[in-house]
Amino acid sequence: MKKLLIMILLASFALTMLASCAENNNSNDNGTPTDANAENDGANSGNDAETAQEADFTADLPEVDYGGYNFRILNATEESLRHMNLQITAEEETGDTLNDAIYRRNDLIEERYGINITETQLDGVSPILDTARRSITSGSDDYDLVMNDTVRGIPLAQEGMLIDFKGMPHIDMNKPYYDQNMIKDNSIANRLFFLGGDFSLSHDSATIAMFFNKKLLADYGLASPYQLAREGKWTYEQFFNIAKTVSEDLNGDSVFNENDRYGYMSLNFVAFPALISSAGLSYVTKDADDIPALNIRSERFFNIFADLIEHMYYDNMFFDADAAGNHRFQDTMFPGNQALFWTELLNWSSILREMDADFGILPHPKYDEAQDRYNILVFNPFFMMIPTTNQNSDRTGVIIEALCAESYTGVKPAYHDTMLRTKVSRDDESGEMLDIIFANRSYELAQLYWGSEIFDSFNDNLSKRRSADVASFLDRFEDRMNNAIQKTVDAFTALN
Repeated sequence: MKKLLIMILLASFALTMLASCAENNNSNDNGTPTDANAENDGANSGNDAETAQEADFTADLPEVDYGGYNFRILNATEESLRHMNLQITAEEETGDTLNDAIYRRNDLIEERYGINITETQLDGVSPILDTARRSITSGSDDYDLVMNDTVRGIPLAQEGMLIDFKGMPHIDMNKPYYDQNMIKDNSIANRLFFLGGDFSLSHDSATIAMFFNKKLLADYGLASPYQLAREGKWTYEQFFNIAKTVSEDLNGDSVFNENDRYGYMSLNFVAFPALISSAGLSYVTKDADDIPALNIRSERFFNIFADLIEHMYYDNMFFDADAAGNHRFQDTMFPGNQALFWTELLNWSSILREMDADFGILPHPKYDEAQDRYNILVFNPFFMMIPTTNQNSDRTGVIIEALCAESYTGVKPAYHDTMLRTKVSRDDESGEMLDIIFANRSYELAQLYWGSEIFDSFNDNLSKRRSADVASFLDRFEDRMNNAIQKTVDAFTALN
């Protein structure tokens, strides 16, 4: 009876949404999602949170008691990787909204399935890879789930040490607690060894956003870019025209460094990939058979990257904290009113809580208005990986699915609505922009799979050197990059 009632309520909600979408046509004239469309694409607004609370996504899972089984997770310490949120366990309720939501989720799942969720935390990504490899190679069933980035996970996948999520029982990747863009972007040869679900906030917190200083906008008599973003008119041209007006030699020494003011600041290996992605470009694309290929040698990529280089290095407009030798310049310069725009991962925005001046949050700009959507890069998050030494994939599938479902109804609203919308953002418009950001995320295969061979190599040899000569770069490195791609394709297609 309970299931029937839930089905009736969901059907009623679906009909209401369809009627609303028909009335509002889902998008404006520029192809930018409206609020309704953004919600359908996965942006977690307050209405979504209310709907999530009413839905029972675990109804199809078996009712089973695993008799006190220790569900073992290998993960990094939160302190070792500050750029994203890695918390998946909580020892007790502390009064912190997010921590307490995680604690209640785990407590509920532990009681429902008769398990204990245990976590082994190591300092950084490489120790996780080494520990997982030793365990799997020795045939030891030490971990049910390994959390790590794909750059470290890809050797395990290529060597047949990970289970393909597409064959996992009970995991329904069509459910809203799995990012559909992640599933589409992250598979190769129709195999998916790395899955990001709402069980972990890594891919949410590693989403790249653009922050802007409202005080500097007012001081320089500049208009807020919010309306441009709403109308689908937030473009390269608009962004750079605004940013170019702000740079200033504050101390008058004729040397631009960390003591001066800039229109834009970031780290080159964050800003350039974010802007390349926001222009609708990707370093690697896939064909109809889900086979990847290098995409850098195209006229569109050449032209847009050249345009990007020209704008970025115009008259001291951009401050690169990486090239300046100290990433922590970001922590003081943007809060200290020394930059109008700042690109960083959402998790890093926690440093802005004590910022005196007001700030706003934006998606990164399109290349031009003809581009059909904003495109927001998720920067190398942690994913779930299941070792082949796992002795019970049925049990693992049930627990993962239940954790992700409960996270969607409890943890994710706490993160989006309480942490991001209340504790970080300072205006209603930022919440609206976060809806656009989360509805239009993408994942770059070149970064996730071939970080050193393609992603880092491109950044180090071109954007860091302020060079737009992509052709010469490819003449030197294209064979190496293609070989790295082919090695992965061959390994995945050879797996049974």
